[in-house]
Amino acid sequence: MLVKVLNKETGEAVSMGLQENMTLDKVRDKLFSTGIMKDDIMFLYDGAKVFRESETEILLGEILGGGHELLLGKNGDINQTFNVSDFTSLTNGEVLDFFKKKQLCRGIIFSASAGIRKSFSDTFTLTKIPDTLAETQNTWSKSSYFFSKEAWDIGLLSSDHSSVALNTPYVNAKAGYDFQKKENTHKETVTEYLLTEFVVSLMSFKINPKDCLPTEAFVQRMNGIISSNAEDERKIVEVLKAPEEFGLYIPLEFTMGGALYGMEETEITEFSHAEKEKKDFTASVNAGFGGYGGMIDFSEGKEQDTGSSSSEKYKNVEIKQIGGIAGNTDSKELFKASLEKLANWAIVDIKQFYPSVMLLSKAPGMKNVDPMLFIKTQKLLSDFCMHSYVLNYQPYVDMGKYVDRIYALSRPF
Repeated sequence: MLVKVLNKETGEAVSMGLQENMTLDKVRDKLFSTGIMKDDIMFLYDGAKVFRESETEILLGEILGGGHELLLGKNGDINQTFNVSDFTSLTNGEVLDFFKKKQLCRGIIFSASAGIRKSFSDTFTLTKIPDTLAETQNTWSKSSYFFSKEAWDIGLLSSDHSSVALNTPYVNAKAGYDFQKKENTHKETVTEYLLTEFVVSLMSFKINPKDCLPTEAFVQRMNGIISSNAEDERKIVEVLKAPEEFGLYIPLEFTMGGALYGMEETEITEFSHAEKEKKDFTASVNAGFGGYGGMIDFSEGKEQDTGSSSSEKYKNVEIKQIGGIAGNTDSKELFKASLEKLANWAIVDIKQFYPSVMLLSKAPGMKNVDPMLFIKTQKLLSDFCMHSYVLNYQPYVDMGKYVDRIYALSRPF
């Protein structure tokens, strides 16, 4: 693939062919031949330096994140030197830049082909910094179980997805179990997906939708579809494909910090067995976190102590992380300490989502854009939301409820 390599220290840039599966140490060797890479130059990822000793383990594709620009420099961005206590002293411009680098402005994809994840492209820009919300508890743990990989992914992404118009199998664990039992009549067991997290919540924020503007790329993509001469049946296909690049939703309320987590699959024959498996799994992952103690169970909206008895069945669970300095997964104290630097923050929880299509209501007035873009997109989705193709293409989000939400937001009175 063609990659633009930019040295932020000198401003020098080159374009060259690189493979996504190359480790960074191999990329470094290749860049040396161009003169753009020096011994004192580091790879930069998300505004932070990549440690030299980690280059043999990290693939180029991991720091490109779906993009085509590779950044080099001696230091990360300004937030690399700031601590948690310095956040309130940042200028509005620095805060907006910080959020952009933390990929806040990317949409959330719900796609049968792409899965449930952040988009690779920015969906919106912020005109004002988000409001800061008061924190009531800044370190917490939770343990959950699900009956589909998709619900599992949603659980890791969000502790409250009530603002997402999920289809019935993904609303709660019992619905997911019943659905899988019905769909897989050839199996005597149902797959249970387990998740345990240790979350360091440092600051929470809430965005006012009025402060969000759609990116030109998002608007032009949608405008090209709606303004084309294609039949509506073809347009709806393309409208459903666009969220695979920009996302069906954007985050409105979110928490930044870091998280350690473990995920595992197991098979059960009865729904009543799910709690025991979760309890055993939680105890084992808890030991991997460094003995945090009893965790809080958020399954089915209940809170209870999950206990501390470990299980041999789950003794080899891999502990992963979101945010923080890589390699601190076996010590919650070291992990927490690494989050003192703003550069190591990540979005660890989204509590409120907003339909990305609503952003198109701000498109009128943009150059070469149909002034009726939002209305036409809304009508197209409304006309086809129950079409069999839509139901098959978008299995996770109920597009009928999605459209209802758009109508409610655009006609609040």
